[in-house]
Amino acid sequence: MLKYENEQGIREEGERTMAIPKIPQLPIDIGALMDAGNIFSKQSERELYVTVLMDTSIQPELAAYVKRALYPNTDTAHLHIEPFFDAAPRIDTLSDICLIFAAKSGAVGELVNQSEKRSLPTAVVTLSVDEVAAIAIEAGFPLQEDMLIAPVSHATENADDLDSLFKQLGKWITDHCPETRLAFAKAFSFMRIPLARELSRATAFQNGAIGAAVFIPGADLPLMTLNQAKMLLQIAAAFGFSLGRERLKELAVVLLSALGFRAVSRKLAGYIPLLGWAIKGGIGYSSTLALGYAATEYFASGGEPAGFSDYLRAQIRAQVNKKRSERKARAESPVAPKINILGPGGTGQSGEES
Repeated sequence: MLKYENEQGIREEGERTMAIPKIPQLPIDIGALMDAGNIFSKQSERELYVTVLMDTSIQPELAAYVKRALYPNTDTAHLHIEPFFDAAPRIDTLSDICLIFAAKSGAVGELVNQSEKRSLPTAVVTLSVDEVAAIAIEAGFPLQEDMLIAPVSHATENADDLDSLFKQLGKWITDHCPETRLAFAKAFSFMRIPLARELSRATAFQNGAIGAAVFIPGADLPLMTLNQAKMLLQIAAAFGFSLGRERLKELAVVLLSALGFRAVSRKLAGYIPLLGWAIKGGIGYSSTLALGYAATEYFASGGEPAGFSDYLRAQIRAQVNKKRSERKARAESPVAPKINILGPGGTGQSGEES
């Protein structure tokens, strides 16, 4: 005969007793995660309308790079490309964004003024930022500094400068177009790394704050794990991956890593109870950042052949080595010796050797 134990008591069916196993509670709200996944899928698949205005005097290498970078990877991105120089063309009112690639045209300022009246996010992308800004001022339409996208270096023949230019453009779109940035990243490859980095940093700061502020043991884990899972799904969507059952393997790594990092933070906090909040906040930040950077490399490589856990381990090792190098550099940095400078009347003044 069997006896089954459950929360309501024992049901007798024999002499032996069999316990009904309890399903462990996952440290994440599955319903909230599914809802978030649906939202991210819709955001990445939305129709996107981009106006691209090309100054006919821009450098040939920039014009060639624009054609490659703005070739969409999806059929949901629609581009309206129009050249200009002497006169400012009319900007499409249905656009989600206006990208102006400028050099010597005097119509750039008028185009920006036109887009601002329509409250349209507008970026002026150029390899000669000082000249473009001066021409716009002369035309009576000064440009705001935060809409100017230019490379750090001005060596226009350097391909690295063009890569840097579009990385900055990707970061600008990430910051200025929050509702369409997932669709941009899915459609245009230059957007993906800047968006993934921003998602990683923003989620890391949020989880660091949660880890430091929540004092109820275990209460922070569901919040932080949900944030990490949402971050992973957004990065996957940015790189054009579906958000269905295919993501279960990566989400499983997120859950396991969350449990592992919680155990580490509890152990370290036990050694220094007064600084437990700082330790938990630091681990919440660093673990989330490592997870985000690992997800970026994983999806950027196509999700194969190495597993997501391999990328995560590599990122953790990289962060640990970075911290060790920083501590070693601080320990080895020479401290300027203090000397005593005698002032008038023999008065000593403390100072450092110059």
